[in-house]
Amino acid sequence: MELDEVKDQLRNYVNNRLNPYFGSVIFVWIITNKTLLFGLFNFSDNYSLQQKIDWVHLQLNSFTCLSWLFGFKGFYATIVWALFWGFIMMILFNKINAFGKGLYIYINKGSIRLLQKIDDGNWIPKMDYEKLERKHIKIEEEVTQKRADLQEVQIKLESNAALNSSLKKDLEKKENEIKDSNIKFSQLDKQLFEKSEKIKTLEKELNDFENEKKAFKIENAVYGIDNKYIEVTSIIKNAFSNGDPLAIENSVFKFDPNKFSVKELVIEYSYLNQKKRGKYLEGQIIELKDGIIVNSETEKSKQNKEILENLNRLAIIFYGAWELTYAKDNVMKKEKIEISSSGYYYIDGEVTFKLLVKYINNSAFKLIKINKDNAIHSTESLQIISKTRISGTDSLGYSLEYNKNLL
Repeated sequence: MELDEVKDQLRNYVNNRLNPYFGSVIFVWIITNKTLLFGLFNFSDNYSLQQKIDWVHLQLNSFTCLSWLFGFKGFYATIVWALFWGFIMMILFNKINAFGKGLYIYINKGSIRLLQKIDDGNWIPKMDYEKLERKHIKIEEEVTQKRADLQEVQIKLESNAALNSSLKKDLEKKENEIKDSNIKFSQLDKQLFEKSEKIKTLEKELNDFENEKKAFKIENAVYGIDNKYIEVTSIIKNAFSNGDPLAIENSVFKFDPNKFSVKELVIEYSYLNQKKRGKYLEGQIIELKDGIIVNSETEKSKQNKEILENLNRLAIIFYGAWELTYAKDNVMKKEKIEISSSGYYYIDGEVTFKLLVKYINNSAFKLIKINKDNAIHSTESLQIISKTRISGTDSLGYSLEYNKNLL
């Protein structure tokens, strides 16, 4: 910003905020109360504050120029006096200022003429000055226009640079997209090749399966345990004809031939005219591989194996002839019992219950007795006292004691 512009702004700021009327009012009030103002700054040190205040009131009340107006005097009278004469003084000051400014201009013109005559080398005619000033303004306008044109060119250059940068980024993006597309095409080609090879493998496996089906034949299949079997040959044939794995479950055969017992599936089959026979536990999954029926374990088949192992452990514990003494309400009875490895409970040589072992260890076990109607008869909690003595209670409220017959 140039110096002239700063001066103009400062001048405008002062002119906009100064009010000549109020300046004239203040001037008149000061002149009217000059004695009061002089006294305020020249009090003797011997005067007390109250004396000073009383003197000020005295000076203000001594103003009687407006006493003719209803006896109006004092401080407020000086204010009204200053407001009235301030208006008149403002007009007078303006006239004096105009006169002084005109007189200054007149005198200044004479001074200029005198200086021009004394030193004419530093003065030029007004017309020449105005011509030079117009030329200077024209040059400034041209410079301003050139600056604007230059700025516009710079903006265009920056815009072009931004556009070039954007185009470069777009080009790089397209190149990356092409690279990604090439990679994807390569991956698709690889996947297509892998799928083609997989199809060939599947075709070969299908041919092998068809050949295997021709060479494989189910002769007979039964499902159950302990001479309680059902014939399931057609179900097994249908499963293997589709090549699907088969879960050995009651739901598959839609019947439970022996409740509360772990069943088995017995299959007799032939492959390439060689006869074979396989037993598979309930819960296992079987499938045909290379002309052989193979099985895989599940959580249920593992549990069933544990049940069979527990029954076998129970049969070992109760090996031989035992006598059960059971008592309730002061009534005691005895019976001779035997337990088979398949979990059958014999009383006097006759099958009375089917047993389930909930848990068994070296010191205790729990049995569930299933009657001939496939209903739970009772649950026994037993402690192993010795190899020949076992005692406990059942869910019917009986106290139980098993003793091995050593005779």
